[in-house]
Amino acid sequence: MKKLLFSLLLVLSMAITAFAVEPTKHYTLDETSSEVTESGTVTYKDGIIGKAAYLSNDAYMTLPSGVVSSLTDFTISAWVKPDSILTWSRVFDFGADTTKNMFLTLSNGSQTVFALTTGGSGSEQKITADIPFKADTWTHIAVTKTGNTAIMYADGVEIGRNASMTLSPSSMGTTANNYIGKSQYADPYFVGSIDDFRIYASGLSADEIKAVAGEVNNAITSNATGFFIREGV
Repeated sequence: MKKLLFSLLLVLSMAITAFAVEPTKHYTLDETSSEVTESGTVTYKDGIIGKAAYLSNDAYMTLPSGVVSSLTDFTISAWVKPDSILTWSRVFDFGADTTKNMFLTLSNGSQTVFALTTGGSGSEQKITADIPFKADTWTHIAVTKTGNTAIMYADGVEIGRNASMTLSPSSMGTTANNYIGKSQYADPYFVGSIDDFRIYASGLSADEIKAVAGEVNNAITSNATGFFIREGV
């Protein structure tokens, strides 16, 4: 009985620790917000947590100027449900122009890419990974950076890392083109749903990322590989 009680207390302690870090910005995307500028037709449909922003055709959203300008270590996470996997379409792209930007693209044609640059495309520091996204399916995606180590996660599991990323969001200075669903370049717009967009001023741990990915309305369990199985989505 004592062993069982100790185990339960340990699990509870781990859960409390995992949820201890609060985001500096949390865009639930349940409805129109004064902090999010909408362009094109943005509608709100059933999401993975409450409602989600649905971006159609050339629709996108813009976050406030300087939203990531103070960040050195960071985490950005979101739930994503694309209608299709359009090459170079962005989950987000924060920057000033094609010289200074930080983006996460669904696919470059063969891989999912997170990149950060202050000197254009030829100077990008990247994380690349096998594409975790599927059309019409919710995927939790997150990018963290602590020190010079940046890690990409999908559904709570690490899928790629770069241990030599010296640039940070603060390296770009104050940026105004902080897009969700749109590129700094003339790339395809993201088409589909995005939910629960979060920005943290620290690099979350693997356990913290898994905890964030577990905050959903639908039943979630972990399979043998550590990936989450979403039921009823």
